[in-house]
Amino acid sequence: MTQVVQADRRGADVSWAWLHDRTDWGYSNSGLVASEGQTLLVDTQFTLHATEGLLTAVEPVCLREEIGLLVCTHQNGDHT
Repeated sequence: MTQVVQADRRGADVSWAWLHDRTDWGYSNSGLVASEGQTLLVDTQFTLHATEGLLTAVEPVCLREEIGLLVCTHQNGDHT
């Protein structure tokens, strides 16, 4: 089961984790941080479809603003 979990909250700053229960090829976790009216996405997903699933799942809980920053932690396909 893939899920969005709130990882931390410090005042108005909130972070979430997008977690997969699968560890095989093509699955990766992502993170979001909302702070001061901006949202940062850490690592996209392996495919456009998977990224759309991530964005759909997190929208109701954490996207007060559009994602303005993106960080890719490394260049493997499951993170870019």
